[in-house]
Amino acid sequence: MSGPAAMLLELRRAGVQRGGRTLVHDLTLALAAGEVLAVVGPSGAGKSTLGRLAVGAEAASAGHVLIDGRDARELRGRAQMIYQDPRRSLDPTMSVAAIVTEGIEIQAAADDRPPWWRRRSWRRERAARELEAVGLSAGLTGRRPAELSGGQRQRVAIARALAMRPRLLVADEITASLDAAAGEQVLTLLRQLQAAHGWGCLLISHNLAQVARHADRIAVMEAGEVVEMGAAAEVLARPRQPITQRLIEALPPWPPVFALQ
Repeated sequence: MSGPAAMLLELRRAGVQRGGRTLVHDLTLALAAGEVLAVVGPSGAGKSTLGRLAVGAEAASAGHVLIDGRDARELRGRAQMIYQDPRRSLDPTMSVAAIVTEGIEIQAAADDRPPWWRRRSWRRERAARELEAVGLSAGLTGRRPAELSGGQRQRVAIARALAMRPRLLVADEITASLDAAAGEQVLTLLRQLQAAHGWGCLLISHNLAQVARHADRIAVMEAGEVVEMGAAAEVLARPRQPITQRLIEALPPWPPVFALQ
């Protein structure tokens, strides 16, 4: 794999200004298919804005954001985002089956396809397959989000995103609302699915200890820009920037973050 043409996601000096404020600026990075790039940094560093740029949910006020060489906002179906809190991102009035298949049905209607997707049997069967792929029972298709645990809700959110068969997945602080054990299980599942299917993943977090074990590379953000980036083991072993050193110093002594997968 070589050259920009091989890259799934490219940010070329991208920036976002809103309400007279610069949220991110001069963002330049690339992500290959089959790669996990962890984006870490303190609150307010611009990590979520970068994620929204990547999936085309945010317009760049400067520079370019490309997926497979085309403007990300033209290809939003190829990129999906999993949000921090599934209690807010999942509609509490919808069944799990409806949540998981919602994106497929919207896309099918927009493409004016025959209404096969309106059949309840199709919805249940497709949702069951997607749930099983993320380690959940097909029997949950009729449940509502409030009837699930936090870890189950986040797996439903992953199933909803992957049902769209994306090329790029952005996971924005997806363990923040979970305890440490559930969070590690979700990240391990995400890494296994990514390895099996080959999509690229931006793994956004303020928790370096968690994401370091699951990333190929790490990008460190501060004050709206990427200040350091490299192979995960290299960044952890030889941090160059003060913010990276502070993030590493804040790591707990166990589990060992250097046992990278």
